[in-house]
Amino acid sequence: MKIHRLSEQEERHHGFTHKIVVTHADVTGTGATKTLPIFPVSGNVAVGTVVWDAAFRLVTAFDASGNASLTSLTMTVGDDGDVDRFLVSREIHIDGTEIKYDVSAPSTTPYVYTTANAIDAAFTGSASQALDDLDSGEIEIFLKITDLEGLKA
Repeated sequence: MKIHRLSEQEERHHGFTHKIVVTHADVTGTGATKTLPIFPVSGNVAVGTVVWDAAFRLVTAFDASGNASLTSLTMTVGDDGDVDRFLVSREIHIDGTEIKYDVSAPSTTPYVYTTANAIDAAFTGSASQALDDLDSGEIEIFLKITDLEGLKA
């Protein structure tokens, strides 16, 4: 997984501050689910941080070419308080009807953190199918974040 702080020009043009790139290698695991902390790199989002918006772009649909039973993979983006606070469950596996793009619902953003927490992406595969069979897939998750504490004079 890679986290990129977008340039000021990209931020003005696209409206997002961060891009998180998640590949199949980040999602693999022995179970049918995987929760991946995506922001910040380690630790928690600071109190006073606002998430204004979230979106994703499915670059390459996820697949497990050697496992015909792994036919579904969904993703949500949220935190410990609400797993789909920013992005609701969307299909990202090639064998499903994958969703190429999505944005957060206006009812869930903006959201200000009043307690420290990490922003997570949760991946759920077909029932009883281990995610370690995934061999392709890439998704870009975009966040627009402001640290209100950092705006102090």
